[in-house]
Amino acid sequence: MIPAGTFARASCAPGFRPPGPHPLLVIKSFLNGNCLVAYVTHSDDYYAKGISLRRREVPSAFREHGGPLTDPPGRETSVLGLLDHQGDRRLLDADIISPTHLRIGTDDVHLTYVKTLTAHEWEPLRRNIRRLLGVG
Repeated sequence: MIPAGTFARASCAPGFRPPGPHPLLVIKSFLNGNCLVAYVTHSDDYYAKGISLRRREVPSAFREHGGPLTDPPGRETSVLGLLDHQGDRRLLDADIISPTHLRIGTDDVHLTYVKTLTAHEWEPLRRNIRRLLGVG
């Protein structure tokens, strides 16, 4: 099982299609071995609902602390995409094959830089995600 609050660098991003590997966050894990993931980007211009991920709020998610997130020079923010301007949720169901391997649809996604947030970092982020998705 991969716990909720885990950031990782994904070998591909099915349903999102950015160029090259991209970070993802496991939003929720289920007892049946599935999980729900969302992708992280540097650009918030196509998101109707997204969450800014700042070093001061989730420091362990950033590369200098062992996590997968990096930011463009001069910036301190990555963005977790939840809902785009067309109203599509950027959340995907995944089958957990191993702690570093997901299957999303027919795509195999391999994970590197796997980092699980501490409860202190994850709980406020989890509350914001649930609020923005209207589930809590």
